[in-house]
Order: sequence, then C-alpha cells, then structure tokens
Amino acid sequence: MTDRDGLEFIRARSAEQIDHRRAEIIQSARALLLDAGTPAEVTFKAIAEDSRLVKSNLYRYFKNREEIFITLLIAEAETFVDWVRANLAAIPRQNDLSACATVFVNACANNPCFCILVTALASTLEHNLAAEQIRAAKQRFAALMDDLAASFDAAAPVLGPEGSAAAISLMLRQLAGLWPHANPHPNVQAALQDDPALARFRPRFRESYSYACYAILTGIAHIGPPRRTSVDEDGNDGRSG
Repeated sequence: MTDRDGLEFIRARSAEQIDHRRAEIIQSARALLLDAGTPAEVTFKAIAEDSRLVKSNLYRYFKNREEIFITLLIAEAETFVDWVRANLAAIPRQNDLSACATVFVNACANNPCFCILVTALASTLEHNLAAEQIRAAKQRFAALMDDLAASFDAAAPVLGPEGSAAAISLMLRQLAGLWPHANPHPNVQAALQDDPALARFRPRFRESYSYACYAILTGIAHIGPPRRTSVDEDGNDGRSG
C-alpha cells in the first residue's frame, strides 16, 4: 500500500506489530528531539516523516505529539532510574553524599533526552494532554521515583525515606531550571559567546548541577526534609493565608 505522498505504508494489525511500530515512532522522535534540543521545535509532521508515515497514519498510534514525548519520557526515566540505582548500590560506603550526588549528576549528564523532557514537562508537554493521560504518566513516574528513593535511602540512611524522596524531587526541579541555561538556544549562544562578561548566563552543567545536588543532599541530611513539597487535597501550597 502506498499513501498519497508516495511512502509505502503497511498497516500494523497485531498487538506485536502495533507495539513495534510505536517503538519505531518513539525512536524517530528521540532522534529528532536530540537534534532540535527542545520538543517545541519537533512537529508531529516531522515525526511522521522520519517514521516514513504520513500525519494521518501517525494518528493511528498516538493522539498527538505530546503523547509521543510523554511516552518517551517514561521510557527514558526507566533507563535513568535503573542506572542510578545500580550505581548507588556500587558506592563502597554508606552516607557518602558526594558520591550519591555524582551518581545522580552523571545519570543526567549522560541522558540529555531525559533532561530535555523533564525541562519541558510542566511548561509545555502536559498542556495538550487529557487528564487521564497526565494522571497515568504521573502515576508511573511516581512509582519510578519511589523505587529511586528507596535506593537513595539504602545508600544514604542519613537522609531517611522522606528525605530521599524530597531530595529526588528537589534535584529534578533544579535540573528543569538549570538545563536550558546550560544548553541555550543557538541564538542565545551566539549572543553570549562574544562577551566574556556574559558567561555567567551559561553555567557549566556538570559543575553547577554537582554543587546544587550536593547542597540539597547535605542540607536535607542536616536539617531534614521540607515539611511539605506539594499542594494538599484542597489545592493549598502550604503558605499562610
């Protein structure tokens, strides 16, 4: 079967074929994302073309671009968590917070796709998803972070279970803020490179993030986790009225 743009299209019919086609689409999106540096510059049409599909056929597998990237984020998070857990377990002695921070930073630095998607999650990707899609993705992400927190607690009991969970949450939020500044758009790079005085606006990722993660871990170890890190059931964020 050939579509109107001359691309050969063989419809995936079995569950196995559909899963295989979805995996191919995800890999196309991943390659395009790493090249572009941001989901905002990767269109649904571009993903379809890279997957040798027309846009109408891509809708058979994903409802929109955001669903593709959320699916990719969960896959990248699974790889990220597995790597961090294995390397935390390999740290020779407990409560080596510097080593724990290094493991987390290395996992992020070695997985730019994960970093890009974490950065875009709240500001972009979730805006065009149905509530049930967001809920399902967050439930899976929360389960992965719970597994990761258990590994942090085992590697650094000084943090405690609540402190480990809080540390991961804070380090991911720090990642979302730091990554785009350390990896700016080419236009920003061009504006900064000719003026040494502006170098402060493009921090070195590994150096800056290592400091931030170590500060988070040591801070929690000394003063304990924040009393509240999310809103309650009534939507209050813990600030006094």
